[in-house]
Amino acid sequence: MKRLDWPLNYQSIPRDLSPLTSPAASPRRTAHWYLQMFLINFIEFAAESSRGIVMPTIFLYCQSLGGTLVDMGMLTSVFSVGRLISSFVFGWMCDRYTFRTVYILSSSLGIVGNIIYLFADPHVLSSLQVLLISRFFVGFGAGNRSVCRADVARMTSVDQRLKYMTILCMVVFLGYALTPGMGAVLVGVDVNIFGLHLHALTAPGFILSILNLITLTLMLFVYDESMNSDHAPISTPVLKKPSITSKGPALLSSPLLNSTYELPTNLVYIGVGVFMVLNIIGRGILSIFETINVPLYLDVTGYSNANAVASAASFQFNMGLLGLLSYLAIEVFRHKIADTAWLLI
Repeated sequence: MKRLDWPLNYQSIPRDLSPLTSPAASPRRTAHWYLQMFLINFIEFAAESSRGIVMPTIFLYCQSLGGTLVDMGMLTSVFSVGRLISSFVFGWMCDRYTFRTVYILSSSLGIVGNIIYLFADPHVLSSLQVLLISRFFVGFGAGNRSVCRADVARMTSVDQRLKYMTILCMVVFLGYALTPGMGAVLVGVDVNIFGLHLHALTAPGFILSILNLITLTLMLFVYDESMNSDHAPISTPVLKKPSITSKGPALLSSPLLNSTYELPTNLVYIGVGVFMVLNIIGRGILSIFETINVPLYLDVTGYSNANAVASAASFQFNMGLLGLLSYLAIEVFRHKIADTAWLLI
């Protein structure tokens, strides 16, 4: 029996985390991938809006309940404490349950906390303690930022990650810095619903309740847990599948197939420490700004309560527009400036 000598061409499998060009992701699944990415950004927008929408009015709300600037600082603190605690809890839950479960829990807490916000009104319970409890619950429900980031990382390749993380950061900024402008729209609100008095100071809580109810509904009926980076659109530059006839060493040395690398463990720990310090400093500045900005603005301008809400809302909105330029710069120049250079900037 004659032996057939077939030519053999053995290759190593390239170690790469980026998706290869493949018809596996159907257009329908890719479209749903975009929808799911929108849902993640939307729930992050709702979480950040829980700070932004109430920012122009919460000090006036606190004053109407007999509170002072010290109490305003407490309101800012309990929100941050709730968010700090839930960041650990939600992170622990992500390792043991699903992203969808965490999103449902955070949206539910947001609904409860913002409904409690309405009961602190002078026409209902007239209690500063109720307002503090409300902000703690809302802050606890809004502690899903790390969950959203992890979900975006799960659904993107390495080459796509900076783009979609930047978009998520822009959404965070939109929710925090631009939604205060809604306060100007709510100035003329004065209605009673189910025994609750909705006016310019309490209407933000009602809007946030509706917003969290929408996110809860979307998570229950639209979010798909099976969606991942395999269904993402093809990233640029496109990585081609290795040809069977290609030469192994030459192929493996290609920079496209070696777009990932491993950092030394000690450098990773140093990086984590640096980012934690930067985060503490940045969040501390934001908390101080959030506490004293509106009171100082009202002291300088001398506006009365009749004009204070609209004026403070417009002021916060204009400042948010200026800050949005930095995120737009990242999106425009992300291919021209390295990630480490952005950090230094």
